[in-house]
Amino acid sequence: MDSIAKYDMSVLGMLLALMYAARQHYCLRGVTYRRTVIPLSVERAGKAGFYLLSLAFADAGLRRFGEALWAAGLCVPPASSRMAVRLRLALLHVPMATWALLGPLSVAGSTRDDRGFSLACTRSRLWFFISQWLFNGRTKIFLSEEWRNVSEEDRAKWAGRHYVIGMHPHGLLPIGAILNGLTWAGGGLTGVTTSGAKLSEPANAGDGLHQRWFPRMELRAAVASGACGLTPGFYE
Repeated sequence: MDSIAKYDMSVLGMLLALMYAARQHYCLRGVTYRRTVIPLSVERAGKAGFYLLSLAFADAGLRRFGEALWAAGLCVPPASSRMAVRLRLALLHVPMATWALLGPLSVAGSTRDDRGFSLACTRSRLWFFISQWLFNGRTKIFLSEEWRNVSEEDRAKWAGRHYVIGMHPHGLLPIGAILNGLTWAGGGLTGVTTSGAKLSEPANAGDGLHQRWFPRMELRAAVASGACGLTPGFYE
């Protein structure tokens, strides 16, 4: 086995070892599945190792795929190994490293609190596109019918409080919850219940998301699991 093959196998072995350790000790899962919160420095170190090994593994895969094509007589560009290395650096390593350093590995990019939350993002056209594409534009958030039995005094009391809402996102259902709860694609909470009954809204209603029913709501979002910030797309 030549040195390059040994290098590729060692990268694969270290990546599998890291993934096994992460699965056993949840060192990439932030504050979930653990009795104690993993230190942020340890979480970042684990993520950095994951990115480095993943890049090395992807690089080896692309290199071997290109070599296999040439060995099969498919002379696809680039024509030289040096140019292939430069292309992988420009199109894979540099973009991924830049994203990781400015995103999940940075102090400002932590997913443990709301520092990355963007009010502008709640109005992004992307959410309306997803709403239209997945749900035919029928994403709408309503009050439960129980609010009809709540006195005006209690409504005012409960509407003026702050709340922490937990959600365990898996599958298609949480996409609707995110669209309705965290974006304007659901229109925001108003005084309309699921049956269509209209309740009087607070006189001090605000202009923010859901503030027509919860005037004091200052919407923020954070994720408990470090795994949410592991890859591009999921992190954003």
